Amino acid sequence: PVAWTGEFHVQGPDTVQKPSVEERSKRFGRASGNDASRGVDSGASGAMSWQEYVDEQLVDTGCVSSACIAGLDGVIWANQGLEITPDEVRCIVSGFEDASNLYAEGLKIGGVKHMLIKATEDNIHAKKGSAGVICCKTGQCVLIAAYSEEIKPEGTNAVVERLADYLRNVGY
Repeated sequence: PVAWTGEFHVQGPDTVQKPSVEERSKRFGRASGNDASRGVDSGASGAMSWQEYVDEQLVDTGCVSSACIAGLDGVIWANQGLEITPDEVRCIVSGFEDASNLYAEGLKIGGVKHMLIKATEDNIHAKKGSAGVICCKTGQCVLIAAYSEEIKPEGTNAVVERLADYLRNVGY
């Protein structure tokens, strides 16, 4: 897949200015429409909120059942259906540096314990039965995406990693 290389203009923690549909279409040689496989939204030009990233780039792909984007301080910037507290976000963020506590105690989301499967400096994978959660850290935020039993974790991982890579590339 081709990574988005367009210019987004960061306006602060709430919005990111995105290029026009025409500009994105020229770069990808297509007319319009959502292209989640490239991590590109195709709405009208204007500011894209963090909530739109959660809704359009994560949950609406069908590969994520619920998700949030939060600051590394635990403050939740946007959320769709994920029951998570700022303290739980901070525990996840600390797990990127030292996952020993997450391996010992489990990763908790909404008070529900998930078994840690994998932890690196950039991503964390945890499961509860055949459902699970994938977390990706960028320079300023963490993406936390849950998947249900019906969703393959490989699809969730691809969608979350793609958005995380994009956010890293634009300075988030």
